[in-house]
Amino acid sequence: MNGEPFGAIAVLFGLFLFGVAYNALVAWLERKRVNEPVTWLLVVGGVLVTIGGIHLLELTLPDKSAAELALLAFFAAGTPMVLGSVSRFLMLWRQALNYEKEQSRQP
Repeated sequence: MNGEPFGAIAVLFGLFLFGVAYNALVAWLERKRVNEPVTWLLVVGGVLVTIGGIHLLELTLPDKSAAELALLAFFAAGTPMVLGSVSRFLMLWRQALNYEKEQSRQP
């Protein structure tokens, strides 16, 4: 596994898929309104999986620095979470604006 770029691509793809699945879990918890008490646990879980990915990347890309590996891993795992969070925020914002419009039309 040492120095295999395909191994690194597989790890990054796995982290990306983890991020997609984790984002779906967070979105579901938010819809059920049970995310607040477990936010800390969601963060810890996501970071632990990403650190595991950094370790696997270190095995496949031994010539890269720890900072480079961490950046790659957190980018791969975190991008779906960031995009999902922004998307959920914009949806709530639109709902709030629509609600304000409806309220302003009522006498």
